[in-house]
Amino acid sequence: MDDKALKKLQETEFDILCMIDDYCKKYNIKYSLYAGTALGAVRHGGFIPWDDDIDLAMTRLEFDKLCKTWMVHPVQGYHLESILTDEHCGTCHAKIRKNGTILLSHGEIEEEGHHGIWIDIFPLDKVATDHRIQKRKYSLGRELVLLTRANVNSTIDNIEKKITRHIIRVIPQRLRNKRIKAIHAWFVEHMEDGVESGYEWKSLSTMKSISQVSFQPDLCSEYTELQFNGRLFPAFKQYTGMLEEEFGDFMQLPPVAEQKCTHNPVKLKF
Repeated sequence: MDDKALKKLQETEFDILCMIDDYCKKYNIKYSLYAGTALGAVRHGGFIPWDDDIDLAMTRLEFDKLCKTWMVHPVQGYHLESILTDEHCGTCHAKIRKNGTILLSHGEIEEEGHHGIWIDIFPLDKVATDHRIQKRKYSLGRELVLLTRANVNSTIDNIEKKITRHIIRVIPQRLRNKRIKAIHAWFVEHMEDGVESGYEWKSLSTMKSISQVSFQPDLCSEYTELQFNGRLFPAFKQYTGMLEEEFGDFMQLPPVAEQKCTHNPVKLKF
């Protein structure tokens, strides 16, 4: 992606972020800048110069509140994509996409699903540190990933992925969604909101986040604000620990060879 296209993409994503911020304030939904977006706010005061997406996070309870509120009060010109509301959603988290735009990544099929420019919204779940719960967490998280990935096709799948998707699709989508709801409920039931110790926060969106990334128990208890592109946005007050867990020495710039976009779209429309 050339610099001009990247700048325009970042501007479009920032507009979506401002809309989400206004929406969450209106309906009292708590969220935080997350991952590379939080890192960009802390290290650069906005986008990491070569970053091409925006990530937000919220607790599972707030995430469910957002999805339910959106069903009743959607924002014109935008589309909320989640596994339980969009048959072509292939992720465990949600995306809010801008209608009339396109960001088509390599391997995606334009005729299948909504491919508007988006912002990622990751739900965070409380997971007990008890060994038995940890083992169950991993198996259920892996099941979540497989069930959601079955909803999408990719022209660049290897034979193993094609076979896996085909096998999972033997299960009707309504039954897959029922199972996904049951897994989400399991985490909520085993880690009620009143639990104050013996747990960690995790994103169940990818196998890497399930197996390798864990956040401290007090991560979501307090919020602050960080400046991003000249505007203040909510962030977990313990964002330093969150960034250290994800990036290590997060103030250190990566090697020049790694300073590049991750999506490299094959089609981009603003």
